[in-house]
Amino acid sequence: GHHHLYLDADLGDVTAPIPAVPGSIIHMGDGSSEYTFVDVPSGSHRLIAVVADGAHVPLQPLVVDTIEFIVE
Repeated sequence: GHHHLYLDADLGDVTAPIPAVPGSIIHMGDGSSEYTFVDVPSGSHRLIAVVADGAHVPLQPLVVDTIEFIVE
């Protein structure tokens, strides 16, 4: 599996493949361990990390973590 990062986006249907949405839902299937979001506006934000299989479907049970942060 590999990570998917959701910036200010909801998980949606966890039985379906995760879509790629530039700047919002990022697929990290290239083996990278870091990602930098650019041009994140000031204010409150939420980042969700989800592990999915090779077809981008979230693992069951879900392997997910969420953080909230503020950009000043």
